[in-house]
Amino acid sequence: MLVEVIFSCSAAGAVLGGCSDSCSTTIGSTEVVICEEASTQAESEENYRSDTPGSVWTPPPPWVLCQIYVSGGVEIETFGTIWVKSRQGSRECLAEKEYIPIPKPPSSNSTVEKISDSQTLQEVFRTSPSRPMAYVNPAERYYDENFEFWVEQSAQTKSGWLFDQPVSVRFLPRSANWSFGKSGFRVGHIFGSSGDFSARATVEFQVDYKPIGNPWVVNAGSISVNSNSLLITALPLPRETRLIG
Repeated sequence: MLVEVIFSCSAAGAVLGGCSDSCSTTIGSTEVVICEEASTQAESEENYRSDTPGSVWTPPPPWVLCQIYVSGGVEIETFGTIWVKSRQGSRECLAEKEYIPIPKPPSSNSTVEKISDSQTLQEVFRTSPSRPMAYVNPAERYYDENFEFWVEQSAQTKSGWLFDQPVSVRFLPRSANWSFGKSGFRVGHIFGSSGDFSARATVEFQVDYKPIGNPWVVNAGSISVNSNSLLITALPLPRETRLIG
């Protein structure tokens, strides 16, 4: 069963698989990998004031939002909870989350410290063409007769979403080569001797892809996929009976 895979990771966590420091579209021998990057940046601001010029100042713990019961703490459990602003570590909390204050214009007796946390995220879409189905008609006849083979010649489009934007990969069948040495999506073949034979086609697909916010990239590469295997029985010729008078 073919599965299209979409996952995300930080560029720093490339060892987890799929993501790497180099994020680009890669066309391998069996699959296409589209990688897109996006940068995130979180900033928080705190205003600090020093009343003694020239003194060594140690900033207090940061403000956080502390979740407590409506009873005012964590000891008496109630049906509801509230979030209160408090210094980190100053009280027991059911949970903590970052406090982001409303920005205020700086004043002459304040200093503003801006803390930035930037991270590059990657999301990856991996896909492959589905296996084309091959057919033969008939599957059993005399070995000196023609067997007709054909394989599906249908375009395939696989789509997904990266960072909530669509990406697509298109597989267009260009050629088919059969295991008995002939080429074409529909061919005839005479085996020339009796016996059981197997046959399959290898279909080469042209790969087009459409990344985020860009037009289609046409003929970016190719991928070859084997069809299912067919079993053919070539029967021996019937014996000819002659009357001798």
